[in-house]
Amino acid sequence: MVFEIIQIILSFLSIVILAITAIIVYKYTKETHKLRKTAERQLEAMFRPHLHPVESCGGGLCKFVNCGKGPALDLHIIGFSKESPEKECKLGTKDILVIRVDEHREISLPDIKDENHLFFIFYKSISNTVYVTILGKSKENPTLQTIGYYDYETLKQKKEYERFVKVCENKLLEYKL
Repeated sequence: MVFEIIQIILSFLSIVILAITAIIVYKYTKETHKLRKTAERQLEAMFRPHLHPVESCGGGLCKFVNCGKGPALDLHIIGFSKESPEKECKLGTKDILVIRVDEHREISLPDIKDENHLFFIFYKSISNTVYVTILGKSKENPTLQTIGYYDYETLKQKKEYERFVKVCENKLLEYKL
């Protein structure tokens, strides 16, 4: 009888120890996942591209520099009318696969006369994160300038770009970005 009681107590203790071990392994796995995500964000920040117009754009040509820390890959441009983003400009893919760090590159864009158009320039980092530089004109400054720079996931959360993102989704699938 005493032997059976000891067996029951030992069985119960082994279950408790097993449960505690499972909790420790779960917490360790969760912390390891957080560390990995942090390391990924830090690595991305170290090699993030950033396309920026160097000088005022005019006559259909715009000079860009990659002032980021990593190459800009697979450049795609989509132009929009602010009033009706569904009627996008048919700019599509440019034959630019890579813009290296500190490289200056001329890109042809339609010469727009007013502030009613936006250009979304999509490009990837070496980790395949998609970034967007948004260009446009304003009443105050009639030259084409950077309005915003986002990673695509952040852009999708911006209310002011919600209508444009819906059109972009299909285009980005088409471009395989």
